[in-house]
Amino acid sequence: MRPMRFALLTTAMTAGTMAAGWWTVAVIAASWSLLTRAERAHHLTVATSAALSWALLLGVMSLRGPVARVSEVLGGIIPVGTLGIFAVTLVFPAVLAGSASVVTSALVRRLPADLPR
Repeated sequence: MRPMRFALLTTAMTAGTMAAGWWTVAVIAASWSLLTRAERAHHLTVATSAALSWALLLGVMSLRGPVARVSEVLGGIIPVGTLGIFAVTLVFPAVLAGSASVVTSALVRRLPADLPR
């Protein structure tokens, strides 16, 4: 994938998450998968872009508030530790986007031959 297209996808996921919430990651991933289904390994690209977009959001939010303190509190509630909270924060959008991309591609392949693809 070209770097500019990857940057566009990452920006769209970041803006979508900021504007409407976490579920937009799946919507954008599914839409992108429809546009790039002919490309090789587009599912991995979508998942990587989602993780990067949330890493950017986490970085921006860390400038605005006590992210370390929040991760300590959450680490006490969810027994994965402070670094585990950050890992889960990045794995969640990657799995969500990758899943949406795979499901969308599978559904498109199952369309009847007379429908436009």
